[in-house]
Amino acid sequence: MAYIIKVTIENTHPPVWRRILIPDKISFGDLHGILQTVFGWEEEHMHDFTFPSGSVEIVQAGEKPYGEGASEDSVAVDDFLPHSRWIRYTYDFGDDWSHKIVLEKTDPEYKERYAKVLKAKGDNFNEDSGGVYCTGDDDRNPFSMEKVNVALEAHKISEKKSDRHGEDLSRLLQLGEVLKDNSRSGKREMEQMLGTLYEGLLKEQMMQIFFEDRLDNFFCTEADGSRSVRAQVADALTGCVRDRVRDSKENAERFCVNIHEPVVTVREMLAELSGRELSDYCSFLSLECEEYTKEQCIEAVLRVYREEPEILLYAFTEQEFAALQKLLEIPRGRSYEADMLLLLKGITLGIMDVHPNKELDGNVVKLSFAADAGTLLRGIPEEEIRKRYGEISAFDDKIGSLLLTYSVLDAGALKAQYERVFRQEMDERTFRRLVYWHLRFQADIQIYHEEDGMDYLALPQVDIGLVLGQRENYGVSVPYRRFRKKELLSDSHSYQDVYPAWKEFEQYLCDDFELDDEELAFWSVKEYGLVQNGVSVVEVLEDLEDGFELSSIVDRTTYWEIITGICLNTPIPALMGYSRLEYSAMTDRQPWELGLYDFPDSDRQLYQKEDGLFGMEPQQQYGLYCIASKEHNSASDVRAVQKMIQKAPCELPDLTYMLAITHLKNNEIDKAERVLRRLYRGTKDESIADALEMFSEVKQEVFGGYRMENLWEDEEPVGEVVPFRRDRAKIGRNDPCPCGSGRKFKKCCMGKRIYD
Repeated sequence: MAYIIKVTIENTHPPVWRRILIPDKISFGDLHGILQTVFGWEEEHMHDFTFPSGSVEIVQAGEKPYGEGASEDSVAVDDFLPHSRWIRYTYDFGDDWSHKIVLEKTDPEYKERYAKVLKAKGDNFNEDSGGVYCTGDDDRNPFSMEKVNVALEAHKISEKKSDRHGEDLSRLLQLGEVLKDNSRSGKREMEQMLGTLYEGLLKEQMMQIFFEDRLDNFFCTEADGSRSVRAQVADALTGCVRDRVRDSKENAERFCVNIHEPVVTVREMLAELSGRELSDYCSFLSLECEEYTKEQCIEAVLRVYREEPEILLYAFTEQEFAALQKLLEIPRGRSYEADMLLLLKGITLGIMDVHPNKELDGNVVKLSFAADAGTLLRGIPEEEIRKRYGEISAFDDKIGSLLLTYSVLDAGALKAQYERVFRQEMDERTFRRLVYWHLRFQADIQIYHEEDGMDYLALPQVDIGLVLGQRENYGVSVPYRRFRKKELLSDSHSYQDVYPAWKEFEQYLCDDFELDDEELAFWSVKEYGLVQNGVSVVEVLEDLEDGFELSSIVDRTTYWEIITGICLNTPIPALMGYSRLEYSAMTDRQPWELGLYDFPDSDRQLYQKEDGLFGMEPQQQYGLYCIASKEHNSASDVRAVQKMIQKAPCELPDLTYMLAITHLKNNEIDKAERVLRRLYRGTKDESIADALEMFSEVKQEVFGGYRMENLWEDEEPVGEVVPFRRDRAKIGRNDPCPCGSGRKFKKCCMGKRIYD
């Protein structure tokens, strides 16, 4: 196996980068040697490797790290590369040549033990030339991929593994990265990581977090850290699942259950719950329990079970209840398959006990129903079952549409919006049972208890703590937005249908990266979740760049504009269901003051060093977006962009490109083309070459044989321009490439002058 990495010398314009195929199981010392060869360095200066979290440093042999770190010869790249958003390789601490290493993908077929350059852009720099900001044309050497690959092939690399200290550092780094991502993206990242993390401490920790989160839907942990007997039983069950996930077994959350004779009653099982858990039960069932003892709480819950056994239907789905009844009919000593979530609910409600069966194997668990559980479950008439599940289904659809739309609602607001939108009064008792009892037992919702007693309900992908913190920071002082029924989101009326900016975003993803429906849905939902968490344009773009190559000027500016439009116009829970634009119109807060162009505090210094749009002030970026989003621009718009260029902290190629587009939308085609010409000479960016080619085609179609030498005031005349005559059919940008690669023309040979 091998890794394909992209290594970019930071702050170079045009960008200097190499796409390199490196073997697996190599040390950071080996990687250092590869980079020295690829970039033409001569091993004359010191170097190190650092990571986004800043908590770990890999230093060259013989040196000591400033903090947590290890020698490059004792640490394998494999233990770090797949789990870091990027790795920074710094060479020559005087000139400070900073190389950003990003893992793009793996190649399972590559078996050679040497590295290979697959693609490159830009020349090499000379040693001691002063760094990025001091080099001129005389400080560069032409890059020869052929010569470099010959040198790399001559250097075979033996397989290496990290020592024990290196493995511990890897886990420390991974833990920092995961916790950082989880705070921004929510618990969905946890589940994704389970299948990719290496065995060891971190995987154990992450699985523990994930499965304990399941348990937290049902069980309370006391202030002293203790857990009830019931919770300990559930812990044992989830421990089995963790073992099976670790062993990569399919259907890890489904068990073969071996039915045993009942031992205790429902009362005895409820007695194994904590006092707080029983108090919650009473509260959720609308039972006055403030002065109840534990025994009184048990009696109150049992009374509801006896008088209203249908309350159990609110805890189990229709499919789960059918499976529960089937389990009741299985003879003792026989086995059957059941889902972990069903078993957890049964343990929580006090109607069954489940234990790992060590006498058999880890795939089989022992199940014992409470002695009186059968009487309780069979006491619900079939007609009542159908009626209740019909009511629950209707409630779920309505409450689901409210939660999809608002993402975060406090309990009182949820009830008020439900009654207002659906014109359906609901008494407090029924509401509590449906929301707290029913929704609590469903895995697709969060219930968040504030210290002041306020309860919030939210979708799983939302970071409630983050949202509430944003409300406080933004000084939100408006009531929840009042959506009409037809404005609510649902499975059939999704955010793509309601918010046009998301349609545009998906169309661009399809056109530029040829995603299938499944890939498109994944990325769309992923970015929607980020926007719902109130993150900035910077963070959404950063996430996209992890999945796609947005290295060209055109791509960067295009997606910056699209994502800005999304972040401005999508309602977010931090603003009570209003979008940033809507909230700005209602208050004295400007859109850019509402986290629109913020970036994570941990990355602040990084972005201050970088150029591009992120180097501009938020207010300027918003002003630029307002200009860029217009269908037509005026002369004043052109002057405004020119002024931004003058005030920019450094030369911003993205901003120059935006100036060209502004000229174009002001019908100043000649000026637009001149700006693009100058930009291409300075950057050699292929996307600008593509834009110029389209300009040329448009002008030929519009002006025919129009003489164009007057457009290039800063260039030497090239003689008489002969009218363009196409000798073959025009190849569209999105047509299959004639070379037979199977890719779109724009992603393959367009701009290479092969089929001109």
